[in-house]
Amino acid sequence: MQSKPHSLYKRVLGYAIGLAIIAMMIGLVYKDFTWADVFREYNKLNLSWIGVIVIITIICHLVRAFRWKRLLNASGETPTLFGVAQAMMLGYFANIIFLRAGEVTRCFTLQKTDNTPVLKTAGSVFTERLSDLIFLFLFTFLAITFNYESIWPFVDEKFLIPAQEQLGPKFSSIAIKLLIAAFAIGGLLVMAFAKRIIAKLKGKLQVAATQIWRGITGILNGKFFFKFLLESVAIWVFYYFMTYLWFKAFEPGNHISMLQGFAIVAIGNLARTVPLQAGAAGVYHGAMLLVFVFYGMNETEGRFLALAIHALQTGFYLVFGLVFGVTYIIQLRRQDKDRLDV
Repeated sequence: MQSKPHSLYKRVLGYAIGLAIIAMMIGLVYKDFTWADVFREYNKLNLSWIGVIVIITIICHLVRAFRWKRLLNASGETPTLFGVAQAMMLGYFANIIFLRAGEVTRCFTLQKTDNTPVLKTAGSVFTERLSDLIFLFLFTFLAITFNYESIWPFVDEKFLIPAQEQLGPKFSSIAIKLLIAAFAIGGLLVMAFAKRIIAKLKGKLQVAATQIWRGITGILNGKFFFKFLLESVAIWVFYYFMTYLWFKAFEPGNHISMLQGFAIVAIGNLARTVPLQAGAAGVYHGAMLLVFVFYGMNETEGRFLALAIHALQTGFYLVFGLVFGVTYIIQLRRQDKDRLDV
């Protein structure tokens, strides 16, 4: 069993490596970008559309809170909507600073405020993430379907052709070997990680798996499933417009169609799955810059728009995370006072 100092050292090291990667990517993407560029591009924004984006973002997260509450209700728990929304936003806030800390934060916050068992909350969070993953694949499939003729030229231009120029005619065989090696190494790592987790959790794993299974089977209950599905579709519709409406707000992006928007949103969401703090900052900016330039913007416009989209979303989580952090502290103090008064 690892000592606590050793475990802490590994976490700090992982955190530092993540920050270093973010800094490196930001440096590469914005090395020739100046404050003068920021102010010049800012003047091309229609702030009325930004207001609409903020409203849609708030509604989207309210729907997410309703959906998570529905999952918890299916497992027999009855937390308040405020408690669920508070835990959710504190989780997003934690993810900005510490990688994957949000899921743990959500579970323990809800336990403190609404007395919801951690394992039941963890089961609902896992189920929610699983549904998000399924919808991400479906959304990506739609994006490829709607933009088949433009996506492959983008992949060729940005990745395959440069690789072939560097590696020559042997590129195809090398690419296949690398792909096989990547899958093999990935499979071994997953197996090793799973074995390690199972060894650590032992009895707790069975309890957690039971809660996850209850959450999944709870969703499949007819009337409940329809509402859960409707809320999930609504969330992804909101996700789409949270990015697409930026092309209405930013004059150089006005020419981008709704179908092209599917490809851009899919690439942005895939970039955010990279395991880095702050919504995969740097990686997200680089990916969005590539796709914005491909769809007709110049590099300065693409850099600014990637920065603006990420800044608004990150700022949203910071502001609401701080607000709910204050309400959480007040709530805990009231609970402590009530215990003393009893």
